[in-house]
Amino acid sequence: MDLAVEELGLSMDEIREWIDQELEKVDLLKQRRAALQELENWVEKKEAEMAHVDGLFEDASRSSEHSPPPPCPRPRHSLPLPPSPTPLLLDLPFSLSVSRSRSFPP
Repeated sequence: MDLAVEELGLSMDEIREWIDQELEKVDLLKQRRAALQELENWVEKKEAEMAHVDGLFEDASRSSEHSPPPPCPRPRHSLPLPPSPTPLLLDLPFSLSVSRSRSFPP
C-alpha cells in the first residue's frame, strides 16, 4: 500500500478524502445515509419517550408506597328502592273515602 501511495504522490489522508468525496456523489449511498439518519432520529425519540414513561411509572410507584389506597367509591344507588306503599281506599275510614259534598246518616 505504501508503494502505491508513493507512486501516486498522495498521502493516505488525501486518498481517503478523495474516496469520501466520490462516495458522496453516489445516489444510492445518499439515500441509505438519509434513511439511516431518519432511523437514528426515530430511535432517539423513542428512547426519550420510554425514559419519560419509565419516570412516570417510578413516580407513581413511589407515590403509591407512601400513601394509603383511595377508598372504594360508594355507588349512588346500590339497590333499587321498593315501590312506596299506597293506601287502599278500603283501609281508610268510611268518612274519608266518601265525597264531602254528600252527607250520609251516621
